[in-house]
Amino acid sequence: MLKKNLELLWRKNKLEEIRIVCLSGESDYEEVLRGIAGLMGSPVTARVKLIRFRPFGVRGRLSGVSEPDDRVMRELAAWAGEMGYQNVVLT
Repeated sequence: MLKKNLELLWRKNKLEEIRIVCLSGESDYEEVLRGIAGLMGSPVTARVKLIRFRPFGVRGRLSGVSEPDDRVMRELAAWAGEMGYQNVVLT
């Protein structure tokens, strides 16, 4: 369903920003970025915000997960740029 919504917004030129929460060991973010680029083509002009997971106040299964370090976030942003993402923001 998420992919269909993303595609619909992209085709209607209504997609302003894509937000991806980066959580170490939970997802393959390179694969996520590859999938988005494959759907939209290159270059990807929509802003992509890579959001560092922060565990403050988190309960349950993710309460002990640490946030990705600066190096990991910079590598993800650099990799996105190499894939054709033109507007990558780290938060």
